Amino acid sequence: MNIVTWISFIQVVDLGCSECGIVRFYREVPSIQKIQLVDIDRSTLEAHKNYIKPRPCDYIFKRDNPLRIEIFEGSATDVDQRIMGCDAISMVEL
Repeated sequence: MNIVTWISFIQVVDLGCSECGIVRFYREVPSIQKIQLVDIDRSTLEAHKNYIKPRPCDYIFKRDNPLRIEIFEGSATDVDQRIMGCDAISMVEL
């Protein structure tokens, strides 16, 4: 059993998201309704922001819970009110 699907997270933050690759995994978790991606490197975020756009299959196979994905420039060492209240934080490449 995968712990991420066992626990019902609604809002997840990935600090140090870099190329936004973790989005492909979080999209598949049915309970997640909001993914927030934070990285300090604005140019990397700009270069990879297409990863957060809806895929064609997202229009065909609709989720029970709508998914919202946000991308922010910021640092893991700074308090950011935009990510307060999240259920889980990941820091895969930090």
